[in-house]
Amino acid sequence: MQRVEVSILFAADDPCLEGHFPGNPIVPAAAILSELVTLVETELAGTVIEVTRAQFRQPLAPGVEWPVTIEAADDGTVAVTSKIEGKAALTVRLIVA
Repeated sequence: MQRVEVSILFAADDPCLEGHFPGNPIVPAAAILSELVTLVETELAGTVIEVTRAQFRQPLAPGVEWPVTIEAADDGTVAVTSKIEGKAALTVRLIVA
């Protein structure tokens, strides 16, 4: 099993934030997922072929850094998790080829 610790951060002027939501911006789940797929492909030198599960339990505000743990099993499954202040923020399961 391979384990990697990284973090994600979206700037306050990131284009994905336009209209999401004025006065109280949060990073869209699709943007977070896209960033996670890119991180997994970069860190594991593979290609994500399927997202089998994606749960976002806390909103991500721009300018807030989220710690992310990537754990890859030998069978090609990858677990991506993040905890903020001890609480689950996201859980994503992927398959990498």
